[in-house]
Amino acid sequence: MKALKSILQKISAAYCWVELNFIAAFTMIVGVLIIYDVVVRNLGIQGFQWMEELGRATLVITTIIGCSHAARENGHMVMDTLYQILPPRVAYALKGVAYLISGVLYGYIGYYAVDWCMKLYKMKKSMESVNFPAYVMWIFVCIGMLTMGLRYFIESGKCARNAVTGKQEFTEVNTKEN
Repeated sequence: MKALKSILQKISAAYCWVELNFIAAFTMIVGVLIIYDVVVRNLGIQGFQWMEELGRATLVITTIIGCSHAARENGHMVMDTLYQILPPRVAYALKGVAYLISGVLYGYIGYYAVDWCMKLYKMKKSMESVNFPAYVMWIFVCIGMLTMGLRYFIESGKCARNAVTGKQEFTEVNTKEN
């Protein structure tokens, strides 16, 4: 069991590294392209016609993948006053329920994102400004939604464990995935 847990932790750490580097690289590359496009257009030269569409897609992709990472790291915004005034067991139980609901909802949205991605693929839909398949961008949305749902399920389980074992200290850090 410990060997399996160790393997899963290594896979999780590797995925986290890929996720962070993807977000950073994607944001930097598109950021440079957007700055170039803005400068060129201000000089009266025709810029990239596809830049606006790529910028919108980049915003959506990096936001969703970033939200998935935030679910892993407890880096999302939270109103925790209620958790702080409740007894730790109750606070963990309540937070576990909230994470469980989030996991179910993101799993549900992820399921429909995959369905939409498959429909885009079957329709051979391409982005308007360039002849680039639209489903490719949706692959990243699907990955982000599904991993976010999975991460919320993991966090829910940790909160349930802390509630059952009676962990007496409640902080946001106590439920981190690592």
